[in-house]
Amino acid sequence: MKTTLLLTLVMFLVIACSKSPLHNAMEAMGSAYKAMRQSQDLAGLQTETAKFAAALKIAETQSLPPEHQQSFKEGMDKINAELVQLQNTLASGDMEQSEAQVKALGKIRKQYHDKLGVD
Repeated sequence: MKTTLLLTLVMFLVIACSKSPLHNAMEAMGSAYKAMRQSQDLAGLQTETAKFAAALKIAETQSLPPEHQQSFKEGMDKINAELVQLQNTLASGDMEQSEAQVKALGKIRKQYHDKLGVD
């Protein structure tokens, strides 16, 4: 009986403490963004941009409370549009313009984090 109760409690704590798919996707986007900003060459920037894009796809499928969903979708759409431009610029080999677009991604991120009250 004690063992069953203890196992149930442990399972509950694991579930309660696990992070949401949205949180994990946003963390992955944040890590990739930081690496994108630090990239010194096109190959590194392309690799990190691919990681960012994969995490963005996961984040876009998540839902928020109704009062935040519209702003969230709007922000995701803007990030996605800027990301497509960045990917096209990377394909053309223009590192300088790519770096400018990475900064633009950061501005959009900040704008919507502020709008949604994200730290």
